[in-house]
Amino acid sequence: MSKSICDEHLCTGCGACLNICPKNCIKFIEDDLDCLKPYINEDICIDCNMCRNVCPQLNKPVIHTPLNCYAAYIRKFEKRLDSASGGIARAFYEYCLQNIKNAKITGVYFDDNFQAKFILTDRMDDILKFQGSKYIQADTAYIYKQACEELKNGTFVLFIAMPCQIAALKNYLDLKNINQDKLITVDILCHGVSPQSYFNQNLEEIKEKLSYKSIEKITFRSNRKYKNFHLYIRGKKQNNKEKIYNKYAFEEPYYYGFLKGITLRESCYTCRYSSKERVGDITIGDFLGLSQMPSSPKFEESPINLSMILCNTEKGQKFISYFDNNIKLFERPYQEAIEGGASLQKPFPRHKLRNSFIKHYKKGKFVSVIKKIAFFDLFIYPFKIIHKKIYVHLFMRDLLK
Repeated sequence: MSKSICDEHLCTGCGACLNICPKNCIKFIEDDLDCLKPYINEDICIDCNMCRNVCPQLNKPVIHTPLNCYAAYIRKFEKRLDSASGGIARAFYEYCLQNIKNAKITGVYFDDNFQAKFILTDRMDDILKFQGSKYIQADTAYIYKQACEELKNGTFVLFIAMPCQIAALKNYLDLKNINQDKLITVDILCHGVSPQSYFNQNLEEIKEKLSYKSIEKITFRSNRKYKNFHLYIRGKKQNNKEKIYNKYAFEEPYYYGFLKGITLRESCYTCRYSSKERVGDITIGDFLGLSQMPSSPKFEESPINLSMILCNTEKGQKFISYFDNNIKLFERPYQEAIEGGASLQKPFPRHKLRNSFIKHYKKGKFVSVIKKIAFFDLFIYPFKIIHKKIYVHLFMRDLLK
């Protein structure tokens, strides 16, 4: 198992090679940092080079300069509450399954063991499983092959994923000579991804600390009070009583390492898709730069919990035109989104503690390593939160006198 496809530091783990291999001789195996990497069984390999021909790191697909930029949110307030920002992905999913005959959608869900996985489905119930950000590298498995078969059979496919995964799908379909007229691709504005293994280890520590017998729900973000940008866990203890675990992002080792850029996959620090040009028909994400440019037109509504939508192709623009009744759209200058959104400019920076993490990390030691190298931040942050809560309480008390 010595052959390589692309440089191992550039590999995004997209899984395109696994899907395209005609001999099924590729397996994904965790490396020393628990990142999944492709390994080729040379005893089976026939040197067809399909894995290299499909690899987005070796063969960059066509990218597009956005045609239009919008601030947006789903009109139904309750649906927006449990979304990460404006609920746009949910609106896309619902429209496809309710209004397009013979349609299927892709999304990431947590399985019973809270492993993040892609599925292709036509079930409305699955949309709720997709809702909310999952800041973990999801297992793509054979999702490209499944999407390909559906397109061959005339199914409409809405494919929402990270930019590198959209690039993988496009390369796969091009090599298979598949007509893509019934495909809409939506790339998510991406901060980077961390391995599932790290989250598993953090979750095991939480379960042990709180004596959880079972966990029923995990949420990284929603728009409901006390959950936004938090790790929220609902589960049952050994006595069957419900227990809520709700922490600020920077209090938790996994979330801290992810947001700071300490534990991202190595390829994320050189991501070729963190740019003004986009790979999907549509791009969605948080609208971080809204109204921040001096020359920006005034935005009349609250800028909180809004999504950004970029229409990158004519097909994407046509798709957005169907949503007048479901989505509130505000056309904005694209430069506004670029200046506010770092992911539209360059990859997330490699944190100064990254090398220390690599040096000390050993399998099964994630939490202890993060606590060791970032002790001061993780120890001090809860005191900052307490101080902030006291300040807000006193401010509100004086305001209401």
